[in-house]
Amino acid sequence: MALLRSVCVRFLKVALIHYLCGATKGCTVTAKQNDYQEAVSLTAIKLSCHFTAEGCSKNINIYWFRYLSSQHEPVCNRECKPRFKTTTVDRTAFLEISKLEINDSAIYICGIENSESNATTSKVTGQGTILVVTDKPKIVVTTECTGLIVFCTLLFIYNLVVILIYAFRSKLKLRKNIEEDSHRGDTEKSHRGQRFFHAIAQEMYHKRYARKSHNQSQHVIEEDIYQNTS
Repeated sequence: MALLRSVCVRFLKVALIHYLCGATKGCTVTAKQNDYQEAVSLTAIKLSCHFTAEGCSKNINIYWFRYLSSQHEPVCNRECKPRFKTTTVDRTAFLEISKLEINDSAIYICGIENSESNATTSKVTGQGTILVVTDKPKIVVTTECTGLIVFCTLLFIYNLVVILIYAFRSKLKLRKNIEEDSHRGDTEKSHRGQRFFHAIAQEMYHKRYARKSHNQSQHVIEEDIYQNTS
């Protein structure tokens, strides 16, 4: 990949030198690009090219080319191709690509030219930016994101502990209520048993007392009858 990039840059430099024309003697232009950028398909991206122009007039032309796997092509020459747009802010040229496609993965090279100079130093190309377009976004974990993850984890652990304590206390309370209900039920059963046997004892006592009273009454009557007859 590095060899292909080096060959591509040298080839484009030669092509641009023959393609571009320039102005005053002693004009020196430099250009610098980012080495690598990555983006997600269907999004937009800006590629940058920082340049200087010492001893040159203000008439600076900016061109953008890209080298694909098998060919190179201009994307912003006199005009830009669809989805491509170039802007310049101070000494930085930007190439904006909208609605990225997977096929937009390539090496993008900027060309800077002073149109009023014939010197070879008035024309230069950047070292090229490798753009890789992917289908899925790359997850970048920042310091803020790490702190948020730690905070959420601690909050989850805290809530889990609170729920477990509440569940444990509820279980103890439920068990205590069940034991109290069971004890109360046993007490009530015991009382019911006592009342039952007490009622039986009373009934037996009343029957026996009634029989004894009847016998005694009958005996008194018999004695009265006997005394009267005698």
